[in-house]
Amino acid sequence: ASPEAERRRAFEGVLHVLTGLAAQRPLLLVLDDLHNTGHASVELVHYVARHAGAARLLIVATVRAEEGADALQALAEVARRCDVGPLPAPAVAALVAAAGREELADAILARTRGHTLFVVETLRALVAGQAGMPETLQAAVLSRLGRAGPELEELLRAGAVLGSSVSPDVVAGLLGVPPHEAARRCERAAATRLVVPAGRTYEFANDLVQEVLYATTPAPTRAVHHRRAADLLVSQPEAVGRHAAAVEDWPRAARAWLLAGERTRLRSAADAVALLDRALDAARRGDEPELVGRVLIARGRAREALERYADALDDHRSALAAARDAGDRRLEMVALRELGGDAVVGAGTPVAECVPPLRSCLRIAASLGDRAAEADAQARLAVLATHRLSFAAACDHGRRAAAVRDVGDVDA
Repeated sequence: ASPEAERRRAFEGVLHVLTGLAAQRPLLLVLDDLHNTGHASVELVHYVARHAGAARLLIVATVRAEEGADALQALAEVARRCDVGPLPAPAVAALVAAAGREELADAILARTRGHTLFVVETLRALVAGQAGMPETLQAAVLSRLGRAGPELEELLRAGAVLGSSVSPDVVAGLLGVPPHEAARRCERAAATRLVVPAGRTYEFANDLVQEVLYATTPAPTRAVHHRRAADLLVSQPEAVGRHAAAVEDWPRAARAWLLAGERTRLRSAADAVALLDRALDAARRGDEPELVGRVLIARGRAREALERYADALDDHRSALAAARDAGDRRLEMVALRELGGDAVVGAGTPVAECVPPLRSCLRIAASLGDRAAEADAQARLAVLATHRLSFAAACDHGRRAAAVRDVGDVDA
């Protein structure tokens, strides 16, 4: 007999067994991971589905969409496709509760986005007392990555350096390929379900996928991508700070977070303080006293906006010390001006204590030829004299400020 006839007899034999069992009671046949079987198995399912007639038989086959395209196409006319999405929050909470770790429900949902395998394996590792990434999850991600091919692996590993969101334009810059080529690769990568479309960008399916790809990318490759990302994202100083810090370029990270904090202060002083905390840590790691002073001035101003006057005053005093350590007269002048400002008064310090730093500020401003700083210091001294009811002195400082203004300096 021909191979075709032999296969048909085998199919008829399987059909006879299944329909015989179904005649006794309803029968459910479950075929897990059908994409891992050969073409003949898919043909068998197709044959049984077409010839089972009225038999009380239900076949449920599971297929990974990214790997089982051929099986899905072959069975399209005899099967109903049911795409299974992520577990909803209540289901994740129930699984986490069953594992005795109710307090981790929100964190696990956020990291896995409800992906069933990732939820289950994360809980299994926790129950077993394993720290770090479960090996089963790492193996699953890397297996899927390997099947994607070298082009997509390169794209996804570069994307993992960017974070949870992958912009085709930015990743094109990282890899040195045209934007349209990066976009094409991103479309193909979405078919692997390691990333999903999200508006104008793509996002990793969940945080664990991004963490696995990042952790398993060689450190020298990661460093190259981080440096290049910092160059490409200059319009996003917070991102520049993160990428610079990843390669321990602390001065660059400090400057980036300082800029981000200063931009944010008018919108949200609390957010600005958080960014400036990072900037200060980076500046100190980089042993940059001038940068330390600049960050302290900025953080002091943000804290003052939050009415944390004592903290603001501490920052300005520390900034003055840093400026003097760095030998930076201009920064010293700025710190002295702050020590004659509203933070001092808000902290409950007598107004008279504002005067000495302002006079020192005025002397440095004159030595530097900074007319705007001179006018500002004189105007502040006029205000303080008024508070002390020294109106003649106030008028004198006011005239001096006006005289500086009259030299034509726009800022003054």
